[in-house]
Amino acid sequence: MKPKKNNRPSLLEVEIARVVENAIRNSKVELAAEDIKVIAKEIMPDIDRMISEKVKIHFLAIGQYIVDKFSMGE
Repeated sequence: MKPKKNNRPSLLEVEIARVVENAIRNSKVELAAEDIKVIAKEIMPDIDRMISEKVKIHFLAIGQYIVDKFSMGE
């Protein structure tokens, strides 16, 4: 009869798994951070344009309100 083999992983297997998990976790974080930088760089001109369009609309609305409020009924 053969002795039962221990089902626990060896210390070497545990260490290899830890190193691999750390490498995967670190590469995902670095890739995600780099991806975020690229995305932010690409959309900033569009965000600036969208904000400026909204500001322009609000200023026009404020200007129209002032004209209507203070007009002399001409």
